[in-house]
Amino acid sequence: MCGIAGIVDSTAQPDTRLAVERMTAALARRGPDGDGVLDCGAAVLGHRRLAIVDLAGGAQPMNVPEAGVAMIANAEIYNHAELRRELAGHGFHCRTSSDVEVILHGYRAWGAGVTERLYGMFAFAIWDGRRQSLLLARDRLGQKPIYYATAGGRFLFASEPKAILAALGTTPGIEPRALARYLALDFVPTPWCIFEGVRKLPAAHQLELRPGGEPRLEPYWQLPVPTGQPVSDVAERLRTLFERAVERRLMSDVPIGLLLSGGLDSTLVGAALRRLDVRLETFSLGFEEADFDESGAARAVADWLGTRHHEERFGVRALHAALPGILEWLDEPFADPSLLAVHALSAFTRRHVKVALGGDGADELFGGYDVFLAAKLDDWTRVAGSLRRWGMEALARLLPVREQHFSLDFRLRQFARGLAYDDVARPLAYTLSASGNEITELLGRPPPDDVLTEARAAAAPLRGGGLDLALRQYARFFLESDILFKVDRAGMAHGLEIRSPFLDHELAGFAASLPGALKVAGLKRKSLLRRALGTDIPRRVLERPKQGFSLPIVRWINGELRGWFDEVLLDPSGYADGLLERRAVERLLARHRRGEANLRKPIWNLAMLMLWKARWLQPRPSAER
Repeated sequence: MCGIAGIVDSTAQPDTRLAVERMTAALARRGPDGDGVLDCGAAVLGHRRLAIVDLAGGAQPMNVPEAGVAMIANAEIYNHAELRRELAGHGFHCRTSSDVEVILHGYRAWGAGVTERLYGMFAFAIWDGRRQSLLLARDRLGQKPIYYATAGGRFLFASEPKAILAALGTTPGIEPRALARYLALDFVPTPWCIFEGVRKLPAAHQLELRPGGEPRLEPYWQLPVPTGQPVSDVAERLRTLFERAVERRLMSDVPIGLLLSGGLDSTLVGAALRRLDVRLETFSLGFEEADFDESGAARAVADWLGTRHHEERFGVRALHAALPGILEWLDEPFADPSLLAVHALSAFTRRHVKVALGGDGADELFGGYDVFLAAKLDDWTRVAGSLRRWGMEALARLLPVREQHFSLDFRLRQFARGLAYDDVARPLAYTLSASGNEITELLGRPPPDDVLTEARAAAAPLRGGGLDLALRQYARFFLESDILFKVDRAGMAHGLEIRSPFLDHELAGFAASLPGALKVAGLKRKSLLRRALGTDIPRRVLERPKQGFSLPIVRWINGELRGWFDEVLLDPSGYADGLLERRAVERLLARHRRGEANLRKPIWNLAMLMLWKARWLQPRPSAER
């Protein structure tokens, strides 16, 4: 894994190379093992390297001067050996054993069609000097990011927006549509970026550009939809695809570890490794708060797997100490609290290995969240939404506000919120931090447009509501913009590459083609995964309730971090820019502390926004500290 950056300049400005050097310096965390810049005339390409495959010969940028092509990539290409042999048969010979060199020669052989032949996670840029064109591409599920912008006759692109800011030498304003979406969702969804004029390249898309022209985006792949046709041997096919996905992700010239939570998904990866007779060192995170701690379960799984296990504990003091460092690399606001846990686990794991396998993607692709049960209930009953909403709200008011991350009163209120939305928007609406009216109060004005526009687009191939639509939205929308953003940023902040077999595009495509009823049987989530892949796993793991990387935010707001939340949310200087209405934030915090509702989601959302603003909207150095 690496960091990439570049500029296509139609104006021949003399400082373009220097600007790209500033961009790569801003991405130093992503690639601590080396850097390079290549001037290709109208384009300058920059790279920061995290060396995983071909440690001696895989430096970038790579080029073939006689063909006029050059490339930078942030990628792991798991089928590079097969592609290397195929390319040799066409007369294209790789000079190194680097997995990413096959992209360069693949482009020479197949043009932009090379993207469709790649198995793995990638974001790459190819400059074709003969055609005077740039090709950007992002992997099918969006594991690796690309941001881009146009300014002063230049087209800029990079792995993270901070690199684009470094080249611009100034901080753009906040994009109002991105801000409204962040307040609703806790993240800024693709294709938006919080900075005005900057965009994210969507997953499974390519972008082509000629100097002075407009970028042209095209999809090259999409998740299939359930066909409704009977599928034979589902469990056997799933086992075959999963074992192959795990084995592919063992490609490395450096040691690999396994991130182990003690839950189902990472245990399934560990069990596949066990069947392959591969024993990786395992890593887990424990929490000082006992009711949020999964470390005992992780140790039990590690004992069953027979691994050498490593564990580190995390609590309020560690969180408070880590936040300033997190804000140094978190250049878009992001309010999924599990980021803090993934950050801590990545820092700890990186002290031992450069690469780690994980279980990301299983919940979104195979039905692991409560919202899928709610969606299934929608399939079962057509009681008027207003009646169901009234009943849930009334029941929630009767229940005391609890400190648990997903307490019953919190779930009822969230589901009641979702019932106010139409069938297509409802699966994401169940998880909102703020509705349209609440965003209006926070901003002092209505949001510029429908904040769920992109969520609706993700569900476009399906009609109506229910479980299949919910699975589609989470696999296409939530996975890319929340889960994979979190994993990429937290891992790469420490130079750790995280690979998940569940994100293999063949496996993900097969999962998406199956009807939701196979994945959520009755009210049992991930039932297909348990049945197909869990045959040799201890029953205590198979039946263990899902917990995930949840944190005691509710407790912190009123307890250990009460003063910190007051300082972050009530400081008048945080409202000087006029983006938010201070009184609306004060009312929100007061309602939570009076015990009227569990409002930890919007409160954490606003706290992370305030911290982000204080760091990234102030004068900043041109390169990351």
